[in-house]
Amino acid sequence: MIRGATAALVALAVVLGASHAEAQTPSATVVMTASTTSIPVGGTLRLEINVSAMGTDAPAPEVPDLSAFEILSRQTFPMSVRMGGWGGGSMTSSLRLIFVMRATREGRVALSPARIRLGGREIRSNPLTIDVTAPGGPPVVGGPSSGPLPAPAPGPTPPSAAPPEGLLDGAIFDDQAFLRTVVDRGEAYVGEQLTVTVYLYLRGTLSANPAMTREPSRDGFWVQDLVDPASPLPDSVQSVSGMMFHVYPLRRFAAFPLRAGDLEIGAPEISISRASPIDIFMGTPQPDLERAGVPVTVHVVDLPVEGRPADGTPHVGTLALEAMLDRSQVPTGDAVTLTVTATGTGRIDALDLGGLALDGVRVLSPQIDSEVNHPGDRVGGTRRIQWLLVPEREGTFTIPSFRVPVFDVRARSWSLVETAPIALVAAGNPIGGPAPDPAEPEVEVDGEAPITLGPVRTESALERHRVRIAAASWFGWTVAAMPLLLALVGLGRLLASRKPAAEKGPVRGAREGKKRLDHAAGLAKAGDARGFYGTVTLALKSVVEGKLGESVGSLTHPQLHKRLVDRGMIEPLAKRLVDELEASEFARFSTSGAAGAEMQATLERAQKLLGELERFTPTEEDA
Repeated sequence: MIRGATAALVALAVVLGASHAEAQTPSATVVMTASTTSIPVGGTLRLEINVSAMGTDAPAPEVPDLSAFEILSRQTFPMSVRMGGWGGGSMTSSLRLIFVMRATREGRVALSPARIRLGGREIRSNPLTIDVTAPGGPPVVGGPSSGPLPAPAPGPTPPSAAPPEGLLDGAIFDDQAFLRTVVDRGEAYVGEQLTVTVYLYLRGTLSANPAMTREPSRDGFWVQDLVDPASPLPDSVQSVSGMMFHVYPLRRFAAFPLRAGDLEIGAPEISISRASPIDIFMGTPQPDLERAGVPVTVHVVDLPVEGRPADGTPHVGTLALEAMLDRSQVPTGDAVTLTVTATGTGRIDALDLGGLALDGVRVLSPQIDSEVNHPGDRVGGTRRIQWLLVPEREGTFTIPSFRVPVFDVRARSWSLVETAPIALVAAGNPIGGPAPDPAEPEVEVDGEAPITLGPVRTESALERHRVRIAAASWFGWTVAAMPLLLALVGLGRLLASRKPAAEKGPVRGAREGKKRLDHAAGLAKAGDARGFYGTVTLALKSVVEGKLGESVGSLTHPQLHKRLVDRGMIEPLAKRLVDELEASEFARFSTSGAAGAEMQATLERAQKLLGELERFTPTEEDA
């Protein structure tokens, strides 16, 4: 009985072993497909080679000759699954090879089959023939026999600028996922806004925002984001080639061409995670889904010369200018603020009004603020430029018009936008007060009785001293004291050289800064605004000069900022210091700076800055 059962088990093992050996005999198939078989020169297509294998890893295929195309990207996606069972289980694997290519020459291109070798056998795919026709139209490729992709639904429709040239569209169809780049026009002027949107078409929904592994390149453009890339992605459903896709706008930005010519918006690349909890039980995680888009090229032309005004730097879009003074009449030596406000569409933040110079008026560096917005995806905003003007003599000064040539892309016409001239009246004596009378014979000092000056001599003559110096009573004592005096000087130099190096400049600068701030506090209580702000400026600069070991009085504020950062100061502290110096210079000549609360706030900020500057240690200067 036992022998019969043993024989039965042995027979069953032999049968299972034979079945398992038969199940594990390696086998494979190769299939090659293309997104289209007809494409114009310059167009793009997607070539895909799929290898499926049983009982072994999918081997890498031998690719046909692709020299007739420019390969834009190559992606490989391997996957294998092992299922448990009698005799160790079975294995299924696949390898997906994807090429994104651009056609470079006209003609019929015959692609030979892709090949793999498995167990001494050669397995071939099907061949393909691609017809490359004459150039024509942008590189828009749909699915087989599907025609161009329909316009995307998500997001607001971008306003079109005249003349409408139609959408510039770049995409390669894929039945699982693909990227599509859409530009609202294929041709634009230098400085004109283009609206660019990158869409993801996906069979299914996203569980998280995909990772943009390569942003679309934007060389030759100034760019303003219209949608926060980190915000949640809205989606809509769209049918393409009879299949339903979820459409997500990944990027949306305004691009302003900076030069003429053919400018390219590069191909983006993304990676979509497909990990899920089921991977714990399957043993092999799903690979990330990676996709590459295609580049699109915009033709940019220079602004027309005909009708262009001669003066000023041009602005493309719409523009309104307004100039005003906070006061039209001031005492000589007092400050007045000139504000020019520009509003409109286009690159308002880059608006250039040129310089301002007035004879007899000191013009300080302007303060510029820009606010950019994009209602309806049309970039625009407000730019405010403020100059501080200080008349140095009495009289009436005329602030000239500010002129900007503006090109309206909708009307394809030029116009000149300008402000009206403004009159500024300065009354009183020039800065420094009236010159003293040279004939005035008396000078009063500290409230004491006036000192009478002697008569003015118009001639001079040398007279010989009548007593010899050697015969003077003090001569001997002086000669005897000279060695002692020299010894004291040498001792003083020795003691000074033994002091730590840090005691010479930085500590002295910090001490001077504190004394000056104490003096500034007294000037603030006395209501002396000009003296107060001037003393605050000297206090901060004395500490900086002590730390750096060099004078900074000749540096402009931007040069000082750069110098501080170069010597190791952190950028936020350098910026706050320079901003405070600029504010003190502004308030020194402004009537608003005389307010007690403003001086007290300035003093507190300066004291805080002084404490931070004392902790700053500059780096050694390069040789």
